[in-house]
Amino acid sequence: KVADTHTRLQQDIADRKRSAEALRVSEESYRAIFDAAEDAIFLHDETGAIVDVNHKACSTFGYSREEFRALEVGTLGTGEAPYNHDAALGLIARAFAGERLRVEWHCKRKGGTLRWHEVFVKRVTIGGKDRILALARDITARRMAEAALRASEEQYRAMFNASIDGLALWNAAGEIVDTNPALWRMYGYS
Repeated sequence: KVADTHTRLQQDIADRKRSAEALRVSEESYRAIFDAAEDAIFLHDETGAIVDVNHKACSTFGYSREEFRALEVGTLGTGEAPYNHDAALGLIARAFAGERLRVEWHCKRKGGTLRWHEVFVKRVTIGGKDRILALARDITARRMAEAALRASEEQYRAMFNASIDGLALWNAAGEIVDTNPALWRMYGYS
């Protein structure tokens, strides 16, 4: 009986060592993937507190991991609705309720620089704990390009409508798709 107990004890110790090693490898894999991501990654608890961030979040926002853990989540917004602390907590609460969210968030870096990020937010379970996973991708260049395109379209529309020459645009099928007020006046149409 003593030999059987001793053998079972050795087996139990070996099993625990294997489990501990598997856990260590799993944690190292998680950290490697987490830190290799090209998007800024944030993990929040149910209160909205930042539990962890990856390297990209640190380099993008200018805070260290330790500084992030001490920040209120609203600090990463402009401070004005809808990019403030209350709005951030509302998003986290919705995600904890099971909603998967995609939002555009006006972010503030540590030095005060403002940038736009597309943020994907959802509830996940990590290490047996419910967390909120937020992936943030900088879309400032895209937002600037969209704004420039809108401005260009507005400028074109203003010039088209202000022209004293009658103008008409046709599509490839030969159908009129747009006319300006000068053309309307020429032909007596509205």
